Amino acid sequence: MDNHLPELPSYNTEALQRRNLNNSVIKTIYGFSAHLPDNSPIKLIYEFANGILWFRSLGNYEYMGKTNIIENLDQYIASDSEKMKAFEHFLSQCGLPFSLMSVSDVTGRHVYAHFVNASYPLFAIASIGTKALCLFFYWMDKMKGKISFLYLDEYDAFYHYNLAQGILKIVNEDSSYQSVVTTHNPYLADNAIIQPDCYMNLKEGKIKSFADSTTRVIRQGNSLEKMVLSDDL
Repeated sequence: MDNHLPELPSYNTEALQRRNLNNSVIKTIYGFSAHLPDNSPIKLIYEFANGILWFRSLGNYEYMGKTNIIENLDQYIASDSEKMKAFEHFLSQCGLPFSLMSVSDVTGRHVYAHFVNASYPLFAIASIGTKALCLFFYWMDKMKGKISFLYLDEYDAFYHYNLAQGILKIVNEDSSYQSVVTTHNPYLADNAIIQPDCYMNLKEGKIKSFADSTTRVIRQGNSLEKMVLSDDL
């Protein structure tokens, strides 16, 4: 244990080391510290780790970190008129110009898509890709300003190429958190989206940035997509 951290002199470090810790030492110190300065290494590490979120939507909606609350996506959106407007605008940006309405029944409020002659529950008629968009909207809305690190696993599995680009741009536009996304789609390699040293190749158990994967000088005008497809990266 590094007893040079400013928080530790007030602790019996030998006693901490003897404890059968279910949590990390950092979490234990944070939990028992009434007043930590804003620049405390313990506080900064704990709050960053506590703000990590991972989720994916490969048929079943899995997530870890930040929250353990399970909510109904349909009712989360339908229960708030502002969320309904934001959700409708988001889907429209993604090429799905639905006219949405909130409908109440004995099970609660639900999002309905209104067509010329009828209205249907959105989650009953939505494709897997549309449901993946709903999940993305849910997490981005619920966790806005609350996360420090976002990990999206196979984020574009059910997206059209253009939509996959659009979602990646939405993630990149928010500088309040760091992010990592994984994909098997080489067409997302584009200088206009991410710079080459921030693209990573995971191959044969090794990980390298595009910039370190070639002896060529990568310029703004180079097609990263073609370089990936031709195994130049």
